[in-house]
Amino acid sequence: MVGVLDQFRNRHTMPDVKVPEQIKFLVNAVGVESTLAFIDSIGGRRIWVPTTAKNSRCAQVYGDDIAAALSDEYGGSHYDVPLAREWRALLFYAQGMTMSDIASR
Repeated sequence: MVGVLDQFRNRHTMPDVKVPEQIKFLVNAVGVESTLAFIDSIGGRRIWVPTTAKNSRCAQVYGDDIAAALSDEYGGSHYDVPLAREWRALLFYAQGMTMSDIASR
């Protein structure tokens, strides 16, 4: 992983990291930072996605934009929120986190 991290000379900018296929729809809908926060908070869990996001429990818990993106893609079914470990680690490193802090997430 050290070789991959060498590409980040300025650690305090968002790098151009390849987004995993299973979360591209979220990144396209709400952006990298919101997707990162969502994945970091509940990655690895299975959630129920309502067919309509407006006024749903999903919107109350995760926010209107995340809920709308999830409903558009997976409405009426469960969504297994991916961990996206490498993607998260690279973004956290670019934000200035230490390897120790990244490993504990």
